[in-house]
Amino acid sequence: MARAAGERTARGTREPGSSPGRFPRRLLRALPGDRNKRYRYRTATGTPSPLTRAARLQAHLDRLVGWGLSYESIAQASGVSAFDAAAGPETPAESTAVDLGAVRTTNPSTSPDGHQAAVPHRQYEEPPMSSPASVQVHAALSALAPGVPHLGPRYHAGRIPMGQDGQGGEPEWVSYDDAGVRGGVIVGDPGSGKSVLIDALALAKHDAREWRIRSFDGDGLGCPSPLLTQIAHEHAAGPREMLEQLRVMEELVRARSVLKPTLTTGAGGKPEPISVHTQAQAAAILPSPRYPGHIWFIDDFHRLTNDPRLTSQYLVSRLEAVARRMPKLGAGIVVGTTSLLARDFGGSTTLRDLLVRQNLVVLRSASWHARCTAGGVDLDPTSLPRGGGYAYHVVGDRARPFRVAWSPDMRRYVAGIGGGR
Repeated sequence: MARAAGERTARGTREPGSSPGRFPRRLLRALPGDRNKRYRYRTATGTPSPLTRAARLQAHLDRLVGWGLSYESIAQASGVSAFDAAAGPETPAESTAVDLGAVRTTNPSTSPDGHQAAVPHRQYEEPPMSSPASVQVHAALSALAPGVPHLGPRYHAGRIPMGQDGQGGEPEWVSYDDAGVRGGVIVGDPGSGKSVLIDALALAKHDAREWRIRSFDGDGLGCPSPLLTQIAHEHAAGPREMLEQLRVMEELVRARSVLKPTLTTGAGGKPEPISVHTQAQAAAILPSPRYPGHIWFIDDFHRLTNDPRLTSQYLVSRLEAVARRMPKLGAGIVVGTTSLLARDFGGSTTLRDLLVRQNLVVLRSASWHARCTAGGVDLDPTSLPRGGGYAYHVVGDRARPFRVAWSPDMRRYVAGIGGGR
């Protein structure tokens, strides 16, 4: 028997003249949110939900952008004057910013199977060169377009000049302070200058003669930088060698935990053995020729945190435990990665925040994944000029744009200091 239009059926109630049709489950799997909720809406009303329509359009736009088209060219070709209105109502998943302690990153939507689906939206577009943010940053850095020459390894009281800003100042990487050794995070796309900055830091630390340098290539190729490989006292690549270096750092933390109560603060704040029982214990083991600091450079860190061979050995949780205790024991970790998203840190916001609080340099990126808020400062690396080496140095609640110093003959300084090994 035929049912009247609008009558409740086993599949739900639908409007007169509508037909539930077949729901495109192939598209549904790529959309964020609850699949069943949208399926029920579709079968009950005979029309897709507004959220589904908006997500479909956004998924299509994402494919177009992936082919190299810009949002402006798509809008012009489609003849839509108010292009943003075509995306439909803004969804909570698009506008949600996840605040995870010291760093808040704009989080893409998550599909039901746990994978993150890219949802293009106007707030994620790369700003045009004429945007106020870009104009201000480009004007501040215009004098640095010819480049900033690297003047050799420079190191004073734990501070390393990284380059120049538009006013002639030199942003400094802080290797240690009164609280202990400081590591940090260097963020940027491939080719943005991460490895160049890591090379410069390693060169300055080695020249100071009070550091022992370890490096690891997260890319697995074994040589992220010939210069770093030559400088480092120990270089490794691959999951097995990563676990070996991690075990060495864990042993170092245990040994230094026993050593620290036997030291006091001597001249220049450097540690010395306690000779009289009335001497106070040192608050931290600062680097010195007698008790060198240990720094561990890990490039392409994001490639390690999701490696099944390393996750089965609890890599992230072990790194987190080590990073908590390192600063006062004279050791630190410097990681290079592509973004500050939690997934680049194995989902550990604790590990990310521990490192970001020590030093943070954000180089130019063309991806909206890199946009974030760190220490209360909104960072948009897409507004930095193209050309390599342009970055933000985050200190407290300020972000200072600058350009990393580089020279093609930086390796000549290695011969002058005798090499790493």
